Amino acid sequence: MAELAAKIIAPVSVTAALLTYFGYVQTTTVFSYFGVDVGTLGFGTFDYVQRSPSVVFWPVALLLLGVVGWYWLYRGVDILAARPDAIRYLRYVRVVAPLLTASGVLIAGFGAASAFMSPLPLRELRLQHQQLALPLALALGVLLAAFGVHLRHRWIECPVASHPADVVKLASAAGVLIFAAFWAVGSYGAIQGEEIAEKIASHLPDQTTGVVIYSRDRLYLSGYGVRNDALDQPNSAYRFRYSGLRLLVRTSEAYVLLPVGWIRRSGAPVFVIPENLGIRVDYQAIT
Repeated sequence: MAELAAKIIAPVSVTAALLTYFGYVQTTTVFSYFGVDVGTLGFGTFDYVQRSPSVVFWPVALLLLGVVGWYWLYRGVDILAARPDAIRYLRYVRVVAPLLTASGVLIAGFGAASAFMSPLPLRELRLQHQQLALPLALALGVLLAAFGVHLRHRWIECPVASHPADVVKLASAAGVLIFAAFWAVGSYGAIQGEEIAEKIASHLPDQTTGVVIYSRDRLYLSGYGVRNDALDQPNSAYRFRYSGLRLLVRTSEAYVLLPVGWIRRSGAPVFVIPENLGIRVDYQAIT
């Protein structure tokens, strides 16, 4: 029973850790766009995990399709090599196999060198989709080289049994592919996070819900579109009202608000208002 539990818990723990990391990458990029350190918002593991499906869905779907396609490619080569007339294709294999191996090594070398010069982008902004080419180049290079080696072994060398060195090569290739997949999904999460942040910023005036803050003390909220009204009603629990705000996120500890006319540039304000500041928060339908 303990052994079965260990076999179940280990993959679940690894999956949860990966989902947390990829959710963290996306969330960090979103809030870094607005100049907010995600560490100050009090997010927990569950907050990152629930943001991760949008990051991992398409990469995992494409990965599964790629695995199925690659399997049938290898299977097709083996079936073709087992045919009685397979010798007729040998001259093509003698040319294609070394070309695939050499090109794979070059492409993988480019991706590997880029990995050391440009590590996982956690906090960089203005990420471009071209950055995905680096981990994809690493993965593609390994696959091409592995396929070239497979062609040579299956058609030219024709080994009768597997060699221990083959296991080492396979494990090394699998390790590099896992690293490349991790790198690619991390980069994709960062790119997606920036796109989300840009969409939020560009559609602030179009949001259908506004935020109004009532406070006992002056909060000194100012920015593009923020309105500050002093309340003169006697016996009122609040003396100031701030409108023209949009909610960026509500955490367990604070409200993160943006002016309706927020523009990303030096000095553009983002308001982090603690929950226990003696305020009242109203949500207002915008027509």
